[in-house]
Amino acid sequence: IMSTSKVEDIVVSLTGEVNNEKSFFENFESGSKGAYAEAEVECSACRWRMAQSLLGSGNDRYNDSKSVRMQSKSGVVTELEMLEDKTDGCDSLSFYAGMYNTDTGVKLTVSYSLDAGKTWTDVVKEMSFKKGEWKRYAYYLHVKGAIRLKFKCTGTSGKRLNIDDIQMNDYQDLSSVQD
Repeated sequence: IMSTSKVEDIVVSLTGEVNNEKSFFENFESGSKGAYAEAEVECSACRWRMAQSLLGSGNDRYNDSKSVRMQSKSGVVTELEMLEDKTDGCDSLSFYAGMYNTDTGVKLTVSYSLDAGKTWTDVVKEMSFKKGEWKRYAYYLHVKGAIRLKFKCTGTSGKRLNIDDIQMNDYQDLSSVQD
């Protein structure tokens, strides 16, 4: 994202190098959880609290060999929550998400916390999905400090969605960038 207060409506050719280093990348390949009962799960990037969620494959949508499957259930909290902070803030957040198999009617709210999970700020609230679609979603957060994420599933009871490949890049202070 580039902006300047001195130039309006001008097209500028730019060249550069993208840093493809992944500051935080969770693919859920190293974790193990086969039931919906709430539990803490150690994965490659951090520990997660999985409530009404498991690590699945088969009819799930996933990259590599598995992803998180969340099941909406009336009267039961369905969440995937980081239990550890990413210390260097977050400029951008991305993840893959989509409905499980042929399910429909589930919505996803994604939030972040800067106070170890005491309060949450929504990134996207009650996001809907098209049947059969599996795609990458990306959001510009630009928040500094210790951060953790929470994914909450709501909607039609008994229906499911999958989440995989959660990535956060470090916060970048742009205040020193000159116009």
